Amino acid sequence: MSRIFRKPGDYVRDPAAWTTPPLPDGERFRFSLENVPPDFLPTAKALDVGSERGIFAGQELLAAEWGYAARHLATGSADGAGRVMNNTFLEGTPKTRREALELLREFVMEQFFPVKKYPMSSMNGHYCWHHYAGEFGLDMIGSEIGEGIHSYQLHFAMNRGAARQYGKPWFVDFSSWHGPGCVNYESEEGKLSRNSGHSLNLMERSMIAAYTSGANGVLAEAGGFFAFYKETDPETGLHRLTPYGEVCRKINAFTQKHPDVGIPYTPLAVVLDRYHGMDRRIAVGRVLQAFGKFPYTAGDMMTYHLAELLWGDLVWMAEETQNEIGTLLNTRYGDRFDFLLQNAAQNVLDSYPVLLLSGDITLSPKEAERFGVYVKRGGALVLNTAYLKFFPEYEKAAAAGAAEISDGDGRVLVYGPDYSIENLAGILDALTEELVPFRFSADIESIVNVADGGFILTLINNEGVTKEWYTPPVVDESKAVELSVRYVGACPIRSVTEIYEGRTLRRTDDGFRIVLPPGGIAVVRIGTADEN
Repeated sequence: MSRIFRKPGDYVRDPAAWTTPPLPDGERFRFSLENVPPDFLPTAKALDVGSERGIFAGQELLAAEWGYAARHLATGSADGAGRVMNNTFLEGTPKTRREALELLREFVMEQFFPVKKYPMSSMNGHYCWHHYAGEFGLDMIGSEIGEGIHSYQLHFAMNRGAARQYGKPWFVDFSSWHGPGCVNYESEEGKLSRNSGHSLNLMERSMIAAYTSGANGVLAEAGGFFAFYKETDPETGLHRLTPYGEVCRKINAFTQKHPDVGIPYTPLAVVLDRYHGMDRRIAVGRVLQAFGKFPYTAGDMMTYHLAELLWGDLVWMAEETQNEIGTLLNTRYGDRFDFLLQNAAQNVLDSYPVLLLSGDITLSPKEAERFGVYVKRGGALVLNTAYLKFFPEYEKAAAAGAAEISDGDGRVLVYGPDYSIENLAGILDALTEELVPFRFSADIESIVNVADGGFILTLINNEGVTKEWYTPPVVDESKAVELSVRYVGACPIRSVTEIYEGRTLRRTDDGFRIVLPPGGIAVVRIGTADEN
């Protein structure tokens, strides 16, 4: 049974903890026009393609792809922005993970921010080190996606959790590069052509998913280079939009019409070791290493496999193939998770109905006390047997055979074996059924937002559209999803409206039905009537 909440707003325990601050100028969709021919600017403005400004006021304020730079760019080499590296991190030999994080901080701050001024922004890429931007004191937290980067949903969960933990705005930058190729509508050869790079369908799905996942800004990287044909309309003097430009215009229109899509409802938070230094993926002939320096432990592998459980076995696949597989995934649980570090403040911990510890965690007595307070205040702590040693009271009860331990207003759910997720799926099944007021007839990417007067529900079918580096997208029509959505909350539904594509929905007594084609997107506003 779903937990009974009287009204939609009850699902969010602490709106202040879950509402991240806006970007400095408040804009939501960004369309980069730096360094493009100036005659593109009137077209962008007249056709309302997107902001004329990028998200950053100059490269000196942006640490772009700093995780990749730290791990792979040797001293003397240059990054994509032309910065020549002095890679003190790559060449360093820290003895502990704590030392590695400090060495990483020193590298990022000196390499990317020799002049410290507001706002200093992090745009990490391949490595899930988003929280470290908060640890370093940067002003904005962000991800680059696209390219050959693995599961975007994992990056969204990292970004959103980091933004909530440190009280920062967050953003997503979509790069159309895929492998060595990128879209270019003025060329039909080589690595720059209309069939190079990522599919427009993936770009659209990614940007809408990021936006409704709570990103304070979504950026079309180098959009000005891809959005316009060179020739102009002789009557208007404006450039024609390319298919890429049309997608940007569509997304921009949606964000302008719906500037507030509510608070993303992510009731489960994964709490990681502060020094996890997460690596990218297992590859042939390659060993996973935390910070690129320390072999993975059983706890590290626990987190690696947890990502596979939450988003599917393909979660790391995008970095191992020329296809788009593994970037966005239909999932068993939907997008219901945030990631925190173990040093998150009490009010941040308390804002989540469920906390799940994962990784090579060692808790200090004060940290363990915070989690105990969290439980007593009504939280559910999902605890692997490997962590019982930090909680003597729970360890004693578990030794007596208890799998669920009551403590104050909350509970502790114990499972094992040590550092294994073998018996975790059933617990997560029960918790999501209890906490999420929707049921879905098929695996789909689903994002639930709590909005004024109800919910906004994003549904994305990530099956059926694939693309190689240099070939057109391939659409498999058999991957269409006939989806039934049931609402099981306490407040009766009074309205259901699809607000992105204007799709027709078939109302049912407790929800609706919809057919999502391959790569299809629907954003559904669900109005509810509060009970008296």
